[in-house]
Amino acid sequence: MKENYLTQKQIKEKYGISRATLWVWRITGKIKPVFMPQYSPGKRSAMIFYREEDILRLIGKKEALWRK
Repeated sequence: MKENYLTQKQIKEKYGISRATLWVWRITGKIKPVFMPQYSPGKRSAMIFYREEDILRLIGKKEALWRK
């Protein structure tokens, strides 16, 4: 099965999850980002991606808590 990676913007558009929530999940160790370098002349930066499988796993846990 192919892994699908999404940017923060794609996650917000597809699942309605804010950048702040992704940041909290990241610093609490619930999700691990993937940094992919982006090179342009005179500038180095990285795009942040998340595995869609991890997002779905966390959403599933949250929905299970809401049902209780």
